[in-house]
Amino acid sequence: MFILFTMRICGQEFSIGILDRIGTAIAGMPDISRRALSWKVCEWLN
Repeated sequence: MFILFTMRICGQEFSIGILDRIGTAIAGMPDISRRALSWKVCEWLN
């Protein structure tokens, strides 16, 4: 079993906490657009 703890995308480090938050947002709002989700992620990172 492989467990991912962090992910780097375009130089930005995403912790397991942010990845979990993204998963929770998608599970709670399955019809959320990529744009809306990206705005939320940016808010969480700041």
